[in-house]
Amino acid sequence: MNKQVLITIVRNNCFMSYSILVADDSSFMRTILSKIFQNTPGVREIREANNGAEALEMYKKKKADLVTMDYDMPELNGIDTAKQIRSCDPKAKIVIVTSSDKTELRDEASKIATMGYITKPFDRMKIKELIDKLS
Repeated sequence: MNKQVLITIVRNNCFMSYSILVADDSSFMRTILSKIFQNTPGVREIREANNGAEALEMYKKKKADLVTMDYDMPELNGIDTAKQIRSCDPKAKIVIVTSSDKTELRDEASKIATMGYITKPFDRMKIKELIDKLS
C-alpha cells in the first residue's frame, strides 16, 4: 500500500478509534451497552460509571468521544449530568438512554444531548449508528 492510499484511508476515518463512557445505574444495562461497543469497529476504550456524579468526575478526568447517559440515575440524573459535562466541554457528544418515550423527555434530551436519545430496549444497529456519526 503506498503512502497516498494510506493517507486517504486515514482521512476516511478507517483508522479512527473512539473512547466511550457508559453511564447507567443498572449493571445489566452497562454490560449490554459495553458488549455492543466492544463488538463495534473503531472503539478502543469503554469506561463505565454507576451514576451521574461518577460519570461527571470520570469525564472531567478524561474526556470521551461519546457518552451514553441513562436518564434516571441516583445522585445526578442523566440530563443534569449532561448539562454539567456540556458546561465544561460544549463539544461533548452525549446521547441520553431511557426506557421512556414521553414527548417532554424527548424534548428535554434533544436540547442538551448533542446526539439525541435512544429508548430501551435498543437494537444494536442504533448503537453502531452512533459510532458512525462520530466520524
